[in-house]
Amino acid sequence: MNKFIQHLFLRSLVAFACLSSRIIAYDIQHVEPPFWWTGMVDKKFQLMIHGENISDLNPEIDHKGVEIEKIHRLENK
Repeated sequence: MNKFIQHLFLRSLVAFACLSSRIIAYDIQHVEPPFWWTGMVDKKFQLMIHGENISDLNPEIDHKGVEIEKIHRLENK
């Protein structure tokens, strides 16, 4: 029984270590421009999103008529 508990503890420890290495804090600090509105003449615009570790994220949008045309990532760590 003691070996079983040791084995279970070791497997749990390895699983926890693998999962915790994937946990990263993302902190979006601000978005530029801070506002936009319907009725804009130019239908394309650029959003600049600033924050910690966000270059690792993959932005997605699920809204009819709206699409992400290009993503430009900076290596600013």
